[in-house]
Amino acid sequence: SHSPPLPALPEREEDDDDDEGEPHGGVITTPQGPWSAQDYGQESTQPQLAPWQRIHAQLLHWAVIWPQPELDVALNSTTRGQQVDEIALSIWTTQTYKRYVRARLTDNPVGIVDRLFVPPNMADAISNAVYNGQHGNACGMLRSLWAPFGLP
Repeated sequence: SHSPPLPALPEREEDDDDDEGEPHGGVITTPQGPWSAQDYGQESTQPQLAPWQRIHAQLLHWAVIWPQPELDVALNSTTRGQQVDEIALSIWTTQTYKRYVRARLTDNPVGIVDRLFVPPNMADAISNAVYNGQHGNACGMLRSLWAPFGLP
């Protein structure tokens, strides 16, 4: 089961060494959403939160809705010799994803966020919803993961 071969790279002219019009090393990229139209590396007068700030807001929302004893168990699971709790893993991986998004969108030139991250707690909830035939709920959860990027 081998993958089909990759298409050939387009030919470049020898005197075309400056990639000023092509900021990603000569690769032409297409903006993937409304977040790519704004330069998040610059100060903005717009009140709209940047995608990484919306991811941070999701983390804060989790902190409000998760019961304190569950957060305590999650924190204690990060000590040496313990298996890391799903909540702790979800928080840490989401923070890592938030940093990835911020780095990509504040790079010079601006990069493209080409990954969607589904935290372990959300993956479990989505899986349970699909298993129980609640496809609308699963769809809503996946859409909420796209929300930081301004997608409907």
